[in-house]
Amino acid sequence: MGLPQIPLGGLPVMPGQDPYDIDRFGRIEDSNDWQLWWSFNKDRFLRFSNIQTGRAFTGSDDFYLGSGQRERETVGGRAQDRVIDGILSDALLKGLEKGGSNEFCQSALIAMTRVGGENQGKFDWVTSWFLANGTDEMHPTAAFVLGLTGNASRLEMLREIALNTKEGCKLISPEDEHPTARVPMSMRSYAAYGLGMIGSKSTDQAVRSQVVRTLIDILENDASDANDARVAAMISLGLVPLHVDEDVVACYCGTCVVPDPHTSLRPQVTYLMRYFTADEEFDPILRAHTATTLGRLVAARPDGMTQRMKEGVSEVLVRALEKSARQPRQVRESATLALGLIGDADNDNTDKWIRWALRRSMKSGGEMERRFAMISLAEVGGHAGQGDEPYAGIGDVRNTLTRGLASGKKKEKAWAAIALGVLGHELRAKGIEPDSGVDTAILSSMRSAKRVADLGAYSIAMGLRGTSDAAPRLLKKLDQVRDEDARGYVAMSLGMVGAREAIESLQETLVNAEEQPLLQTRTGLALGMLGDESVAESLLEVLNASLDDEDGDARQIAAVSALGYIGDKRGVEILCEIVTDKEDKYSVAVRETAVVALGLCGDRTSRPWRTMLTMGSNYLANTKTLTSGAGTGVLDLK
Repeated sequence: MGLPQIPLGGLPVMPGQDPYDIDRFGRIEDSNDWQLWWSFNKDRFLRFSNIQTGRAFTGSDDFYLGSGQRERETVGGRAQDRVIDGILSDALLKGLEKGGSNEFCQSALIAMTRVGGENQGKFDWVTSWFLANGTDEMHPTAAFVLGLTGNASRLEMLREIALNTKEGCKLISPEDEHPTARVPMSMRSYAAYGLGMIGSKSTDQAVRSQVVRTLIDILENDASDANDARVAAMISLGLVPLHVDEDVVACYCGTCVVPDPHTSLRPQVTYLMRYFTADEEFDPILRAHTATTLGRLVAARPDGMTQRMKEGVSEVLVRALEKSARQPRQVRESATLALGLIGDADNDNTDKWIRWALRRSMKSGGEMERRFAMISLAEVGGHAGQGDEPYAGIGDVRNTLTRGLASGKKKEKAWAAIALGVLGHELRAKGIEPDSGVDTAILSSMRSAKRVADLGAYSIAMGLRGTSDAAPRLLKKLDQVRDEDARGYVAMSLGMVGAREAIESLQETLVNAEEQPLLQTRTGLALGMLGDESVAESLLEVLNASLDDEDGDARQIAAVSALGYIGDKRGVEILCEIVTDKEDKYSVAVRETAVVALGLCGDRTSRPWRTMLTMGSNYLANTKTLTSGAGTGVLDLK
């Protein structure tokens, strides 16, 4: 196949500039806003793979299955394997052969990982090509994608790149050129994230141990405290909890030295404690992500993990939140989020202490510590504990968050609503019906909301809780509110609560929102969540109607995005056409959107890959290769 030609010029649409842009049309001016948390965490709650918009009908009398049964035929619905392995995969390969912007090629590599299947060998070849060719922006993505596939045979390659060895320099250099003098920091960091992905997906303890050893080597061998690669290695360590060796003792003092921290969970945790407790030795950003890593390792609860490990790690995190500890802002925020990963709702002393510490942070912590504490308290309330009363503390959690909704500071009420939404979502997932009094409180807040951003938060909270009784109020807001962003969240909420009575209103909104592409995207998604059998056809009509319009890019992008979210096979053919773009009739931005959409249509994974990196993550303790307003981080990949 030919080599992709990638233009080096600027793009007409560049998502991710500072301030953060989301969904290409939404803007987040304040990084402390709840919308940024939602943009990083929504994959966990919006399961696009569950959307089904196909229409089944009984075939003609000529088609029988036997025993008098007629064959059932389906129009639309999710693309099947033969389509994914056929025209969809072929379009991704041809699209890359044609070339495109850096963002297009990055998203195409991610899409290939989502799709996998019988074309994985071809996909791997293309990814390996980008490892040594193309632009500086593409090299790191290729390294990450090689790990994202979970292929353990790539472990040694990524190790050499991440550790900046001579062999690593050769691997990233074109064959006809002298090897580069050193591996760029961005590529080393992305390789470290790729190693974490390999370790997280492997069931081979030897592979996991080797990954952990490499990540520890990155931490040990780089002298720069503010080093992106070290942060990437620390975050990745949280994705690879090792097995428990009962003959090895753990220590949580933060000063003990262990000779082989890559051999099992207890020495792994003992080793990491030093990075969190050493106030002067390590950069606050690195220490902040150490808290997240410790939280993830405990939350994984591998077989044989004792209650003592949970107690030991929790104590260190809680102590860090004491006023006398004088910890940096990022460390306190991450400790708060880590406690949300660890704690649960029963009444053992450790969990009661965790909930107490989170309530304290809600009252006396810094701005984002207070807001993250609400989310963490909701997470804890949704985690079942042990014994006869696994949810003994749920009432207290619910009351604390409801008080925050009623009497919290102006901009924190939205966070309290989102937290109550998370709590309701977690309880519903476990078969526990959320408290109707909370639903009433959120609806009351929605009724009197004066800030547009708050209306969006209350709408998403209702959606997370699955509050079907909210449908009349949401429909009224959909008709009354003029702000595109807030109205889009209202539409999405109607889909999340399963309000099929809203389908007609949402269809009308989709057609009439010609100058509001963000609203069109979210409305299309909402109709998909409601199983509207005609939404794919409506989106195709929106797309076709905009093709001859000189100013139709925004509507094309909206329709293409929504087609990707709903994954209906009726949209696959046009998405393939846009990605390959043989006649050069689509803009750069439309092609970039289409390749992401095609990856969503062909996604065969049960859990979006970003959830592993965003769950409990302090995205504000950011490095350029984790996330940034300029879209340079691994969390910004689509």
